[in-house]
Amino acid sequence: CKPLAPRPTPKTIHDLRPDDFSTIMGIGDSIMAGMGAGQVDTKLSDGIWHAMREWRGANFATGGDPESISVGNIIRRYRPDIRGLSYGNHSWEFCYGVNIDNQLNYLNKYLPTVDPDYQTSWKLAIYELGYNDLCSACMAPKSKAAAKESVLDNFRHQTRRAVERIRFMAPKTVVVLMGPFNLTQISDVASRSPTCKKRRAFLGLECPCLMKTANRLLGSFQTMDDLAVAMNDVLQDVANEY
Repeated sequence: CKPLAPRPTPKTIHDLRPDDFSTIMGIGDSIMAGMGAGQVDTKLSDGIWHAMREWRGANFATGGDPESISVGNIIRRYRPDIRGLSYGNHSWEFCYGVNIDNQLNYLNKYLPTVDPDYQTSWKLAIYELGYNDLCSACMAPKSKAAAKESVLDNFRHQTRRAVERIRFMAPKTVVVLMGPFNLTQISDVASRSPTCKKRRAFLGLECPCLMKTANRLLGSFQTMDDLAVAMNDVLQDVANEY
C-alpha cells in the first residue's frame, strides 16, 4: 500500500485514517503482553525459556518489533512516528487476574510524556480482556448459571469503568473493545503442533480449563464457548451506550 498524502488533522472521528493516530495504547491481559508469542526452539530447555516470557514486541496490538504483524506496525506504515509501540521481551509476570486500574493509572501518568499533545491529538486504545475468566470457567461452583452472571456483571462494570476513565483522561481516543474468541476452537490445532505442545506442557496454569483434554468430556469447553459469546454481547452493549 502506498503512503498517504499528508492532510490537516481531521476534526471528527468519522474522518480518521491510519496516519491520523499519533499514539497507540494497549490495555489487557497476558495476550496483550505477548505471552509465549516468541519462536520456540526445538530444544526443550529453550521451549521452557520462551514459554515463560512475555514477547511484548510481538503482541497483536502494539507490537513494534520489525517482523511483527500488529496493528501498531500497520499504522506505522502510514505514520512512521507513531508512539506507544512495544519492543523486545520481558520476564513473565505471574499474576493471575488483571488490575485494569493499575494499567490506567500507568497510562494516565506517562501519556503526557509519550505524547505531549495528547489533549488534541488522535489516539487509538485497544482494550482486550476476558480470557482469564474463560480459562477458569470450568472451576465455577455448582451454580454455574449464577457464577456466569457474576462474571458478566463484573466484566460489564470493569469495561464501563475503563472506557469512562479513558474518555476523561485521554480525549480524542478511539477505544477498540476486542471481544474474546472461542479458545476451544484452537485446542485441536494446538494439540497437533510440536511448538504448541511445548508451551502447553509448561503453561497449564495459564488456562487450566483448556489445557486438560478431559474437560472436553465434562462439558467445560461448551461452558467456555457460551461465556465467550456472552462476553461479546456485553462489549456490544457497552459500545452501544456511546
